[in-house]
Amino acid sequence: MSREGKAYEGLTCNALEWVHSDGGGTFVDNATGQISIDVAKTGGAFDRAAQWGAPSPRKTVLGFGEEEARSVFQNGNAAFMRNWHYVWDLLQGADSRVKDKVGVALLPAGEAGQSATLGGWQLGVSKYSRHQKQATELVMYLTSEKSRNAGPSRAPTCPRTRHCIATARSGLLALLRRTA
Repeated sequence: MSREGKAYEGLTCNALEWVHSDGGGTFVDNATGQISIDVAKTGGAFDRAAQWGAPSPRKTVLGFGEEEARSVFQNGNAAFMRNWHYVWDLLQGADSRVKDKVGVALLPAGEAGQSATLGGWQLGVSKYSRHQKQATELVMYLTSEKSRNAGPSRAPTCPRTRHCIATARSGLLALLRRTA
């Protein structure tokens, strides 16, 4: 299995999925602000994840970010890959050894069910910006219905609205909708 193992945002997202799907909690309860982690379930999720990977994960998977994981999979050297939506178009590219030979599936569910995360795709405006009004207008436009048509098939960003996901006719979004 090819996946992110390097200590960075991708591994954080993966770890949150493992923990939450095993019933380990969300680290901090949104309603109370209190720590809500179940240490035993979290440990079990991490123990299981430590068994996944290449024959020698310490030398390979633990150093992978998205692109290293993608490269191994795209070159036909892994049976499974956990990665992000932008990879689909690369896997279907003319130079891909796995073109038309791969599919997608939901992440495996733990005892508490399905979990998925989305990393750093947020837009914000710094309170220190000298151009807050213009920056705010840009964020509002980029997240508007009007801009959705420039969506995921034309840009490496996530769908901005549920309508964008629901109306996708081709590409990864349409495939995911049929899979779910």
